[in-house]
Amino acid sequence: MTNWMNLLPEVFPQVRKTFGVESKVAVGSVPQLHSGVSSGTIIAMKGIKTEDEVVWTIPSVITKDGLIAEYSLNKKEEVFVYPEYSNDKNIKEKEIFVYLISIDPCPGLEESFELINESQLTGLLAHELAEIIATDKIGGYHLRITCHGLSHPEVDKIAVQRGYANQVSSYLKFLLSNVESIYERPPEINSFLDMLIATTSDRERVIQACRRELEQRICSIGGSTSF
Repeated sequence: MTNWMNLLPEVFPQVRKTFGVESKVAVGSVPQLHSGVSSGTIIAMKGIKTEDEVVWTIPSVITKDGLIAEYSLNKKEEVFVYPEYSNDKNIKEKEIFVYLISIDPCPGLEESFELINESQLTGLLAHELAEIIATDKIGGYHLRITCHGLSHPEVDKIAVQRGYANQVSSYLKFLLSNVESIYERPPEINSFLDMLIATTSDRERVIQACRRELEQRICSIGGSTSF
């Protein structure tokens, strides 16, 4: 396992606890869930309770309008930390719906992610957990992939309110320092999403767009873009 994968079981539970979602969120790495330049994303995850355990599944078919049509068993190596109650035999529900934070470095950042430190990784996790806080207010996330309507700076502010201003800023500066290496994931028909992922062949435009967004996000939480 890579360094950031080894860090997740140590770092994630304590960050998750500060958001009060110990029973709602898992973390792992499922590359097929990612598109564009995302290094972190969230997806619905369903647990099916048997007599002895909870069997976890992730969406395998999503229609063009965002409806989750099918779930399938996740591979053991895809999830590093499960929700805290995953083996609680007192759960009465037959199906348990939670969130999975998936981390997969954006193309071009794979080597840089090998050097990511605990503070930077914490900033990434805090942002994704803030995405979940915003999404959870909508409801029905296990039925349909939804958008909470907030911009990245607005989501960052949720993480800042939880005490993660320095960590989020550290992660954003980490991305900014490596922005010249960023590629979009190649255009393809993604069987997971059952739709065409639109990408641009103009790499310089992608880099400049990423740079502008990162600088805006850093400034919006009161940080400096200098290193």
